Amino acid sequence: MNHQVQKPTHAWLTIVILTVCLCHAVSSQADVWLDEFNGDALKPAWTQVGPRFTWETQDGFLHVEQVVPAVDPPLERLELTAFPGPHQHLTITATNLKGETSSFGIALGKRFPPHPEAPLGSPPSPHYYVFFTHRIYDRIIHGKGSGGGPFTRWVPRHPGTIWDTKVLKEMKLIFDAGRFQMVANGELRADFVDDHFDQIELISVVMWGNGENFVGAEGWMDSFTISGPSLDVEPKGKL
Repeated sequence: MNHQVQKPTHAWLTIVILTVCLCHAVSSQADVWLDEFNGDALKPAWTQVGPRFTWETQDGFLHVEQVVPAVDPPLERLELTAFPGPHQHLTITATNLKGETSSFGIALGKRFPPHPEAPLGSPPSPHYYVFFTHRIYDRIIHGKGSGGGPFTRWVPRHPGTIWDTKVLKEMKLIFDAGRFQMVANGELRADFVDDHFDQIELISVVMWGNGENFVGAEGWMDSFTISGPSLDVEPKGKL
């Protein structure tokens, strides 16, 4: 008995190809979350850390202002608590950043075990790479609104450069399992690897205010977008 094998039709092949492509697109798609700061109040996703600044939405912008004087310049932050991570791959894009009277930008951090010389029972030490509009810093930020010194266990892996750009139309930060890239106004500004940062646990908008008991430092941001495969985003919050 002869058994004839039917060749698949063009229509059947088309269905298979489309199905495979669709499955691949769905599985590889990263979730995206956007805050345009258009509401009367900040989304519950944000948590203010520090007592000397006010963070609010104003005219479609995120606005931060130092309202309490300080002897030393305070480094305070608005933490994105909706996506606690850890994240091994993420992209953050912020638009229309302005910090002419202060240092304003975004910080990416990770918690490390206490330093061997720290007092017994000390909490984990949060290390941050701080990407200001004009400079990149490495900082240990302790407590509420207090900024510590630079890293104490290893040499930071960022460019020691100051740019004359207190205002940026766009800042894009790309993190890939230890590799940091900063793109400012469409140009690659920094590309470095720190093997200690295999993941990101802390994401914040930060401002470094004025010291010597001066107030009035301000920062502005038009929109904040975060995307990555580890985000747990509600459908109503997606782009």
